This record gives sequence, structure tokens and C-alpha cells, in this order.
Amino acid sequence: MKYKLNESPVITTNSFNMNSITLDLNIPNNFDFHDYKITNIDDIKIKENNKFISDIGLTHNKYLNINIDKNNYQSEELNKIEYFFKQGDNLIDSINISANNKTNINMLINYESIDNLENFHNGKINISADGNSTVNLTIINRLNKFSTNIIDINTTSKNESNIIINLIDVGGDKRVYRNQSITSEKSNNEINTIYIGKDKDIIDICFNYINDEVESVNNIEVEGLLYDNARKHFKGIIDFKSGAKKSVGKENENCLLLSNDAISRSLPILLCGEEDVDGAHSVSSGMIDKDKLFYLQSRGISETDAKKLIIKANFQKVLSKVPESIKDKLNELIDGEII
Repeated sequence: MKYKLNESPVITTNSFNMNSITLDLNIPNNFDFHDYKITNIDDIKIKENNKFISDIGLTHNKYLNINIDKNNYQSEELNKIEYFFKQGDNLIDSINISANNKTNINMLINYESIDNLENFHNGKINISADGNSTVNLTIINRLNKFSTNIIDINTTSKNESNIIINLIDVGGDKRVYRNQSITSEKSNNEINTIYIGKDKDIIDICFNYINDEVESVNNIEVEGLLYDNARKHFKGIIDFKSGAKKSVGKENENCLLLSNDAISRSLPILLCGEEDVDGAHSVSSGMIDKDKLFYLQSRGISETDAKKLIIKANFQKVLSKVPESIKDKLNELIDGEII
């Protein structure tokens, strides 16, 4: 059945073909899911709820709800929620993270297939940070190549707080991501993203970052890699609302194409309803720079290894933001995805 998903909050001309995406999805009826692991989170609340509604455009009758509420919590340990999909598992989930009163929390949410049967995931992640708190969340999608992964992320930071999202997307043949972020006085929201598409993968991304009050900071950094007939749509919106004086909002998306048949479409949007703000956006897509490739090969590096070095150098902007304890594993994961 065909579904119209991820409609842009800012509608543009239809000729861009970027206002939404229509996907043919086989949505299963069974959403029982039990194989998950939670590490270093003691005060978590888990229950099954009815009626799941997502801004991406899908609803379901049942979902797994996880609540994490931290107050004056300080820890360098990595808090983990890991889902292990097998035997055609399907998951609808909502993860709600609240950080208050100088809380500092590092989290990992991992979606992983452990066999080659088709999986379906549709989830919401809601994050709020208040009172000089920081949430650093890394999301890893490593579902298998037959699977669908859909995630709707909502973030709100206020009162000198920070929310940092690191999205590492390397799995599934259909992937849809939406992130709406509201940043209030003297706070920061940012999302750092790596995506890798192969075969006939479809990737649709919509990030809407709103500077709501004075001295708020928003940043979108996206690095991508497309092979074969993979297709990607990226919509990035920085929106300075009235009252957001002296705020900063910047976005950058760079996509490397390793096939003449891969398609990269990008639409950066900058909206401004206030004076005295610093806003910028940029996008680029194309093949690997031949001069860089020639330079590395002239130093005795093979063409394959030289391409890997260039790709990994681009990805380091994002990987520098993830917790140290998982950097090596993420580098190994990405190494395995680069052909």
C-alpha cells in the first residue's frame, strides 16, 4: 500500500518533488517485540500503550513506550537501549527522554538486525532538556537491507541546555527521518548525520530547526554516501522566529556519489523573522575530487584505499561528536559499509 510521508513544514514548488515522499510499504499487523537490552539505566519505565501517532504520517494501534526522566544526573557512563531484530520482528516504539537541573547524559539507541529476514520499525524519540542540562544521543540504524526504518524525533532545549543528536544510518532499503527542534533562550540543538545508501535504497530526511528566543544556536551537519541506484532526499530548514535576536542557525549537507545512477536531491531553506541573527546554509553533491584522489595515489596509496580515506575524512565531522566509548566501533561499522 502506498503512503504519503514526511511532508515538509515549508511547502515549495512541486517541480522540486521534495514536499513529501510516497512509499509502497508492507506494514505488518504484529508488533510484539521482546528482544531488547537496556544498560546503565535504573529508573526507566516501560509499558505497552495504545494509539501511536507520528508526525511522519503513520498511526498504529499498539506500541512500546519507554520513559527516562533524569534530574540532577551526572554520569560519564553510556546509557544504552538496544533492539535486536530477528525472524521478521517488527517494532513500534516511543522513547521519551527528559533531562533537568544540570543533568548530563550520554545515550545510545541501536536498531540492529541479526538475520536477513525483513523487519519494520516505526518510532518516535522525544527529548527535552532544561536547567543547564545536556543530552548527547547517538542513534544507529543497522537493520538489514530488506528492512524499513522510520524515526520521528522531537527535541526542545531551554534555559542554557544542549541537545546533541548523532544519527548513523547505514541499514534498510527504505529509511525516513524527521527531526523538529525548538531552541529557546541561550540553548543549543544540533544534529550530526551520516547516511550510506546502496542498491535501490531510498532515504528521505527532513530536519526543521527553530530558533525561538534570543541567543539560541541550531546546527545541522549531514555527510552522505550513495552507491548504485540509491536515492536520497534531504530537506533542511533553519527558522529564525521573531524574538530570536543574536541567534545562530547553520546547516551543511555534503553527499558523495560513487555511481552515475545514484540520485541526490537537497533543499536547504533559511527563514528569517528577526534581525541581528547569523544564518547560513550550504549543500554539495558530486563524485570524489580527482585532485585529492591523484594526490593520495601519488603517495603510494591504492585507489580503493584513497577513496576510503577521503570518505572517512568527511565522516569525521560527525564522528567527532559521538562518545569516545563507541567511536572505534562506529569506525569499524563504517569501514565495513564503504566498498
